[in-house]
Amino acid sequence: MPSQAAAPGHAALKRAFIPELHGLRGLALALVVSFHLFGAGRVSGGIDVFLVISGFLFTGSLTRQAVETGRIALVRYFAKVGSRLIPAALVALLGVAVAMVLFLPQNHWFDILHQLLACTVFAENWQLIWMHADYAAAGGGTSPVQHFWSLAIQGQFYLVWPFVILGVVGLARGLAKIVRPRRVRNWFDPLNALLAFTATTSLASLAYANWLGSQDQIVAYFHTATRWWELGAGAILALVINRLPDLPQAKLIFGWLGLALVVSSGFLFDGAKLFPGPAALWPVGGALLVLYSSGAGRGSIAVVLNGPILHKLADISYPLYLWHWPIAVFTMRVFGWSQLNIGQAAAVLAVSI
Repeated sequence: MPSQAAAPGHAALKRAFIPELHGLRGLALALVVSFHLFGAGRVSGGIDVFLVISGFLFTGSLTRQAVETGRIALVRYFAKVGSRLIPAALVALLGVAVAMVLFLPQNHWFDILHQLLACTVFAENWQLIWMHADYAAAGGGTSPVQHFWSLAIQGQFYLVWPFVILGVVGLARGLAKIVRPRRVRNWFDPLNALLAFTATTSLASLAYANWLGSQDQIVAYFHTATRWWELGAGAILALVINRLPDLPQAKLIFGWLGLALVVSSGFLFDGAKLFPGPAALWPVGGALLVLYSSGAGRGSIAVVLNGPILHKLADISYPLYLWHWPIAVFTMRVFGWSQLNIGQAAAVLAVSI
């Protein structure tokens, strides 16, 4: 689809280049893997950061297409997303299936096969809810594909979000044509309509996460609707980032504050018991501050996030996420370990990388 100039009044759609984003992705992965292997499965907040990044990236690119052209190149979009997600996931799932046959008794195969099937259609979070499976640290009896729950939520988002954007933008433009007063017509600006929709549904999702967490934290942890607000937070930032004031000194402070929030999340909160309720605002808010702070200049968090180590981790973040968990689970199963000591965790990490 040929690129067109942004419509008047939509300078806010200009692509926002965030060089620190790749490093933030690497940091989030480092937190997830480190806490899984060295922290007895403690929740780090890294997944929450990943959801923010996904909401930010995909909302920006899809909204530009929808507002500027009235369409989204869906075939190209799904081909691109599928080529990034599906091959690596299928290889990892095949590896789990082989390890299942080699190392697990047959009475475990039925449950694992059900989960493998759910993973292939990005529904593992719902499968875990159906099984009422509590989030657990890696162990010989833990599901080797438990970690696919977050990929399932992201996959569902990638599938549905383009159609939501097209629907909201189309509805806003249709209503704008039949509304006479100019002031009222401005309410139906496509970008404002999408922002209002995203903000409203995100607040509802956060409220639902808070309520459901008090009723059934196991379900709340894996539920798509309770996680939407984290994706929505990134989406909101994508829609407003070019409207926010450029304040280098404030950005400098916000960047380091955001980085501190992200890194400290797993140490301060028991995410398995509290996320994705209001406590998850800690890592989510940190990720938002990091993304907003881009371009702060000398002394900014770019010195950390733009370094080669985090960039390398970001380059391999998806396959490393896929493999580190089943390698840990099957290693503990084979050797009969109840938990990993530092040396064993380091060995699992090295093999995973």
